[in-house]
Amino acid sequence: MGTDDRRSIFSIYIIVIGITGFLLDGCTATPQFDAPPHYVQFFENKDTPIGTLLFLLRATDSVNPFNEMTIFTNDQETAYYVSIIQLKNTSPAVANVTLKHELDRESLSKSVRLYILDVCDEAPMFDRPSYTLEIDEINITQPLLVFREIHATDRDNGYSAVVTYKMESTYLKELYKDTFSMDPTNGSVFLLRNLDYENNSFYQFAVHSQDTCNLTADPVDFFVKVKDVQDMPPFFVGVPYYKSISEGLYMLELVLRVTAIDGDLGIPNQISYSFITNNRFCQEHFAINSSTGEVVVTGRLDWEMDEVKYIHGVCNFIVQAKEIDNHPRNQRGQTVSNQTVTVTILQSNTHEPHIQINPTITNNFQTEHRLWQVSELEYMELDENKNVRLNNIAWRA
Repeated sequence: MGTDDRRSIFSIYIIVIGITGFLLDGCTATPQFDAPPHYVQFFENKDTPIGTLLFLLRATDSVNPFNEMTIFTNDQETAYYVSIIQLKNTSPAVANVTLKHELDRESLSKSVRLYILDVCDEAPMFDRPSYTLEIDEINITQPLLVFREIHATDRDNGYSAVVTYKMESTYLKELYKDTFSMDPTNGSVFLLRNLDYENNSFYQFAVHSQDTCNLTADPVDFFVKVKDVQDMPPFFVGVPYYKSISEGLYMLELVLRVTAIDGDLGIPNQISYSFITNNRFCQEHFAINSSTGEVVVTGRLDWEMDEVKYIHGVCNFIVQAKEIDNHPRNQRGQTVSNQTVTVTILQSNTHEPHIQINPTITNNFQTEHRLWQVSELEYMELDENKNVRLNNIAWRA
């Protein structure tokens, strides 16, 4: 066999695979060799002695250039013919491929498969220090996807870079139970039951992530802020409203004040007040300020008036509180509430009694020394009830 005939080609294919696992031939993943796969020719037998440096390998992690990598082969025949000697503390990773046994064209034509393995040494990291969801209070009939922005990355690659997620409540676990859930594969958050601002307007969770090497990220906070919507009617405070007043109050004198508040405390509307009553006297003698809720006197109050006697001095009103809604399209509930107001008019002692002598009726009273003649007296008291009182009557002969 001539010199040229003794030449043998030993083909070496370089394939870069995954981080902690192997991909199919032809797949591209980081880390990568600096040069694409190619053929290198060698002379057989003693023309390429044992220990010859066949070629040099360089590999770089495109995600993290300083990541620790290992260059190796898992094929027994390849390991028989070549040695892979990786240099220490180099970036990119460098390895010498040297011949261990002679090459013989008649006995060998072999493909050598080499892999680079990324060491699983990086924990996942969240892309934000915290996450916040603002959501309207809402009623649902089935689980609803509400947040998909939570994401953690692992600077390792391949199988070891697969990240899973978990969400835990930080306090009041029973209150948070079954309200939200998290998809462990992608960190998506689902709403499981209705949200009511008046019941609970804030939730806080700790989110964890872990890769397949059981390395964990520092937990981050996930805040949920429930926004109020217009779905609650106004409500009155300081009830019940009862007030007793004396007759003879001045015009526009304050009787009492009613107060109502929008039930949607997060986005309250202003309130307008009005009276509802079927009694004409009460309607004409009292009024309410539509802005402040102040009830005042607007007419003369006197127990000698037939209208007052007819109602026994008691005026019952229905005060209506109504939201001033500038955006009615956003209203999802009632905007009006009613409350009873009772005003009692008390009789005061404002009239002097009147005494009149009736001379047509006389009586004779005989005493030991004298005969008395007494006429009948008529006593008239315009005030009634407890204000009627006759203290002293002076008699004179």
